[in-house]
Amino acid sequence: MVNQSRQARVAIRYLAIGALLLCIPAQEVFASEPWAFTAPIRRRVQADFDTAPLIDRASKLYTQAQQAFFSNQLAEAQTFIQQADAVAPGSPLILGLAGRIYNNTGSYGLALEAWNALLDQFPGNPVFLAERAGTLFLLKRNDDAQKDIRRATRTAPADLTVRYFQLMAAIHDNDTAAARRVSASLTNPEILEIAKRLYLERNIIPAMSRENGFAEFARALFALPDSANADTAVPEIIAQLTALIEPMGQSNWAAAIPHLQKIRATGAAYPSLYYDLALCAYLVAPSDKRLDDLEKFVSGENGRAFARYFIYLCLYGGDFTRAKRTLDTTLQDAEDEEITLIRAAIAYENPESDEAWQILEKIPLALRPATEDWFARNIPVIRALKSNPNLQRWLAGEPIHAITR
Repeated sequence: MVNQSRQARVAIRYLAIGALLLCIPAQEVFASEPWAFTAPIRRRVQADFDTAPLIDRASKLYTQAQQAFFSNQLAEAQTFIQQADAVAPGSPLILGLAGRIYNNTGSYGLALEAWNALLDQFPGNPVFLAERAGTLFLLKRNDDAQKDIRRATRTAPADLTVRYFQLMAAIHDNDTAAARRVSASLTNPEILEIAKRLYLERNIIPAMSRENGFAEFARALFALPDSANADTAVPEIIAQLTALIEPMGQSNWAAAIPHLQKIRATGAAYPSLYYDLALCAYLVAPSDKRLDDLEKFVSGENGRAFARYFIYLCLYGGDFTRAKRTLDTTLQDAEDEEITLIRAAIAYENPESDEAWQILEKIPLALRPATEDWFARNIPVIRALKSNPNLQRWLAGEPIHAITR
């Protein structure tokens, strides 16, 4: 997770193409904790390319192509993107949009050329591998598509574009269980991103996967019952998740609950829906019973992916005992840098002890600057750790001989 945070700070430069690949406005990607404690850790892999802004005519044509594509004016989008490519050949921004447009206009050969050109520039990039897999599915080169998905997943299993095509591959293989495993750990913001792309590309999903692939994808993503009508459920869920951004961002839990309930009324039963509903209910009217129910959920198979978020909630409330119990129950084998930071925060319940700093020493010196985002969390114990003078010594790799009293 810390590695991902470090990548994210560098990746701000690459935001435009990352947002494009999932069809969301760029400003939404790195919103700061808009979904309470279910806010996703930065989960976007970016290509290391020169993102000098497109200038003059190329920029105008690119913008026109993007607007036409998102408005489903596909013929116009293809004309504009071809003109943009002629003005600025080889631009990653233009090639990324071109690949998406060509898929949707049936120009699969041109789409494949775009992804191949991007992979020539950035070999092994997981986002472009995943995107190429979609085109390969459209070309009925299913084995090659699956190989690209496997390569992308090994490199960036949490990236949302990779997740989108993991789901696509599972639906293609009629493996509903695998599809639900992929979607089970997605937070509501991530669900929204993927749902927007799913709905935008609903006309080509059957060609990428199966005849009823759109409905199967929607059922797997939202845990919808077989009786649900995906054509009506998907836009309703997108509308409610979009409407949820403002109340969640303002910590208006009571106003958020009706939107979550309307999503549930579609038949959706995916894990992050339950977590956010239970979380909002607890924050509106805190009780030990509601906190116990949340702990039970994250300790079970369906909710285990949300254990980290629940631990942050416990730390926010100063419930170190519950935080440690949840950590030991659900994440006892995890050894990533975020878990090390969480263990240190729990140990810092007693700031007079050296234990937190001993735990933090496990993080290599080269990775310590990447913890900046983590220490910026608005959680009392993390703020206390950040304000301790020993933190600067730790960041610099200096020995910590005694705790500052």
